[in-house]
Amino acid sequence: MKIFTGLALGAICAAAIACGAAPQKSVASAAAPPAMSEPLSRQAEIERLDRAIEQQLAELGLPTSQPAACAVGGCAGPTAEMMSSGVQPPSADATCKPAQSEVCRTSCNFSESICDNAKRICEIANELGGNDAFANEKCARGGESCQKSREKCCSCL
Repeated sequence: MKIFTGLALGAICAAAIACGAAPQKSVASAAAPPAMSEPLSRQAEIERLDRAIEQQLAELGLPTSQPAACAVGGCAGPTAEMMSSGVQPPSADATCKPAQSEVCRTSCNFSESICDNAKRICEIANELGGNDAFANEKCARGGESCQKSREKCCSCL
């Protein structure tokens, strides 16, 4: 009888130890998310920035559109123009003289944000070597969105 009680007690202790350790192990493994690969994390950042641009264009009452350069055959890569002058906020243009009204300030603030987001998208496209079609399309699209929003800001009366 003592042997049976000792075995039963030993089995219960072993089960308790195993059960006690199992949740800790699964909690530890669940806490560490799988690492995201570099291109996927950059693509997610591009998508986030692109969505922000679309929302800001909607706030300005401007349509979103596919750049003509990408509509036929895709984008070969961000152009030097997109990487420099095409993605500049209104404040970088000395000839931009919007009225000092609240509406114009709001319009120009949205434009600044759109251009900043477009510039970041193009930087990521450039970091990816300029041969990522998705990134290049979003860069070209962001550049056009920046240009449209600059025009709205700078012509605000």
